[in-house]
Amino acid sequence: MIMWSTGRIDSNVAYAVMNDTGNFVLVGVGSSVLWECFRYPTDTLMPTQILQINNKLVARKSESFFVSGRFYLPMLSDKNLVLLTQSKLMNIDYDAEYYNSHTSDLGDEANSGYRLIFNAFGSVYILKRSNQRLVLTPPNVPSISENYHRLSHYFDGVLNHYYRPKSKSTGDQKRSTLSSLPDIICLEIVEDIGSGVCEFNRTFKH
Repeated sequence: MIMWSTGRIDSNVAYAVMNDTGNFVLVGVGSSVLWECFRYPTDTLMPTQILQINNKLVARKSESFFVSGRFYLPMLSDKNLVLLTQSKLMNIDYDAEYYNSHTSDLGDEANSGYRLIFNAFGSVYILKRSNQRLVLTPPNVPSISENYHRLSHYFDGVLNHYYRPKSKSTGDQKRSTLSSLPDIICLEIVEDIGSGVCEFNRTFKH
């Protein structure tokens, strides 16, 4: 049974490599990149990875169930990065929007966002065509040379920036949360009927 596939690749593959950033790359003759997993994100971005317009992260259904859930993070064609809910997977319409970067400028294309970047220093930001940035991470990011970083759209709908020490000599190897978007999701998604995303009588900060 096939668990995963890159899909059809028309050119011959010379070799495959998993590089230091975590990007799995298929390389053709002449060192041309034929395919790389960083172009096809699932629920996570790694440092040096980019989310392009019309691409998205999709949160998994639960902690241990790795199928598409109901929360999406797309970089829309209107130049906004948004967090959305969608209860019906085959429906093109979203249920609710609970974050919007407001990086679309209809009057000035150069002032509009066009990609979400997780750079090599651990900062996450929306890059505008004018090279201005809307930074989503706190100003003091733990050293990426000393810590593993990842940006994950968690199954509860929160976009979390996690980091964990690389060295075992530091003692605590548990992951820490550098930032979360939104800060308190229970206040951002309110259902008209039923318990909403946080269930009855439950409020938490992720």
